[in-house]
Amino acid sequence: MAIYHCSLRIFSRSEGHSAVAAAAYRAGAVLKDQRTGRIHRYGKRKGVLDAFILAPPSTPQNLLDRAVLWNAAEEAETRKNSRVAREVILALPHELSDADRHSLCRDMALWLVERYGVAVDTAIHSPVLGDGHDGRNHHSHLLFTTREITKDGFGKKTRILDDKEHGPQEVETIREVWEILANNALQRAGIEGVQIDRRTLEDQGIDRVPQTHVGKAANHAEEDEKPANSHKLKSHFAGTKKQAENEDKDGEDESEGKTEKSGKAGSGDRALILKSEAKEDRKGRIIDYKTIDQNRTRLDFNEEIKKLNERRNTFGNVPIKEQIAHIEKLTDLLESRQSHLKTLLSKATLPHAIKWAIETLITNFKEAVFSREQNIAVSKLTAEEKAARTERQLARYSKPYRVGLQEQIVEMKTNLDRLEQKQREYQSLKTFVDKIETQVRQLPRAVFEQSAKSQPIKAITNEEHSLKLN
Repeated sequence: MAIYHCSLRIFSRSEGHSAVAAAAYRAGAVLKDQRTGRIHRYGKRKGVLDAFILAPPSTPQNLLDRAVLWNAAEEAETRKNSRVAREVILALPHELSDADRHSLCRDMALWLVERYGVAVDTAIHSPVLGDGHDGRNHHSHLLFTTREITKDGFGKKTRILDDKEHGPQEVETIREVWEILANNALQRAGIEGVQIDRRTLEDQGIDRVPQTHVGKAANHAEEDEKPANSHKLKSHFAGTKKQAENEDKDGEDESEGKTEKSGKAGSGDRALILKSEAKEDRKGRIIDYKTIDQNRTRLDFNEEIKKLNERRNTFGNVPIKEQIAHIEKLTDLLESRQSHLKTLLSKATLPHAIKWAIETLITNFKEAVFSREQNIAVSKLTAEEKAARTERQLARYSKPYRVGLQEQIVEMKTNLDRLEQKQREYQSLKTFVDKIETQVRQLPRAVFEQSAKSQPIKAITNEEHSLKLN
């Protein structure tokens, strides 16, 4: 079924990005960057179905040319850390026809033009079969200027998306508009039962771990690492080197739209083998990706997530946390039955076997209660830590971070283990209680009556007798 994906990206000169390079890659064109003198050759790029520019009605005619537009965008920015372009990346419903997808992209681009007064360079990409792409991976790139377009050319900078307070709300508005437009397109096409939803799986009430995106390079990484394919790898590198003389690197990764740094960012065996290593960010901080990734690729994570979701599906559609709460309620009811048997143990003259069974049951319940209290204490501590972390993130960044993939995996595993343990404990205790109650019901009534009669009568002292008489 159709999936929801709508993400925003910024192209910054401080990161070595070029608006001209980004536009050339997305449109499958050959463009020269007047600022650097470099020619970006993507004319042989496969999978570009269409590329078109939409702008406000007052836009000068020459800015509707791709090369002129993006070179002018570069020229309008004078700072070395200027943001030269923005982009909205959309996953297009594969259920729609090419014409419907084109119309849908046009509607979204027109909304951006009207909302921000910018020029939008839209490129519609189709999956390239046999090149590591999913056959349903229809998507589009809406590359738009960071400045308004007026009748005189580039105007003032659009700052709202950069604003710390209002920026996140504006991004959510874009995501909401895309959800509405895409669902309307699906409805007009008469496709029943298919809708996209921008909410997280948790907010939708879907209890599973989402998979992470795997790019083309990551899909081929494991094959290229195998010795059996060493001849293919050697041939691939030779072909890549020859192609690089005539055309820029054709691969969707972080090197898109880069100029001076593009050669280091994603070329050669490093991009294919995808080994994690420590790297330094813009602020000089060392990030140990090897520890973060745990020496695993995205393919490894997705395989683990698939197996985990298969295990989760065996427990039905009810959220795991709700099932844990339900089994705890059943255990509470079982505990009241155990208390009744405990009371019976002290008041009735029961056979030795039943007494032993009840005493064993009481011991088992004590162990189960202790284990339950431990789990509750750990869960409470984890919840308090999450709340404190969210509070810190809100105070510092005005929004909480998205929960990491590894954290979601650990939480799901923990909840599944807890549920299985509770189910085993409950079933074992219930079987034991049912068996004891059945044996008690089979006892003759005289046992209980005799027990009631055999209780000693409390002696009344002379003082108590005198007090009653008075």
